[in-house]
Amino acid sequence: MYKYNHDCPFEAFITNLHEYNNGKVIGKWLKFPANEIDFNNTLMEIGVNSRYREWFVSDYGFYVDGIKDKFSSFSSFEELNAIAKEVIEIGT
Repeated sequence: MYKYNHDCPFEAFITNLHEYNNGKVIGKWLKFPANEIDFNNTLMEIGVNSRYREWFVSDYGFYVDGIKDKFSSFSSFEELNAIAKEVIEIGT
């Protein structure tokens, strides 16, 4: 259904902002739409916790044409899920 035989409209590389500001890129790819449990597990795995709570998206993998301009580095989890669900509903 999606380009390159992917099973989702896009992926986001969720990155620990604190570590990034200290010169380290610590992150993990997450497929969207994602559930909150997977998102929170991703945050824990990359060291985003109660002390360092900030994250951002340092890269995207797009498997549907025409959606790239809807994203930023600081798109929220809710925004990313909403876009993914909209793409699925449209059937692109």
